[in-house]
Amino acid sequence: WHAAYDIEPTTLREFAKYIANKVKALGEDSVQVMGDPERIVSRPSVGVGCGGPGKDMVDIGSDVLIVCFDGAAYWNKRERFSELGAAVITVEHGTSEMPGIENLARYIRETYNQLEVNYYAHHTRPWTVLAD
Repeated sequence: WHAAYDIEPTTLREFAKYIANKVKALGEDSVQVMGDPERIVSRPSVGVGCGGPGKDMVDIGSDVLIVCFDGAAYWNKRERFSELGAAVITVEHGTSEMPGIENLARYIRETYNQLEVNYYAHHTRPWTVLAD
């Protein structure tokens, strides 16, 4: 359900911008971040939809967890990860699953070519208003 990866060390701010640019293509205009923006991160973890990542990724050295809102409620997940020393980047659940569902539709279409398979990416996407 989830895994940790090694990346070139970068600030949390820059890594969060990288993730925000990735989800922008999926229709989400921002990500939320918990942690020191200047902190250097190099071992992110990501999961599938609301299936992680979890404390086990922190235990193996992940320094930033990419989670979805409904799979990682503030008090019981995100705040706890922060207390354990990990930074947290949060995206919407629908956004986190879109690439996988699109890939599944492609697989079914190619494997069962007698079926008509359509991928619909039409779900309500949040947008962000920044304070003045």
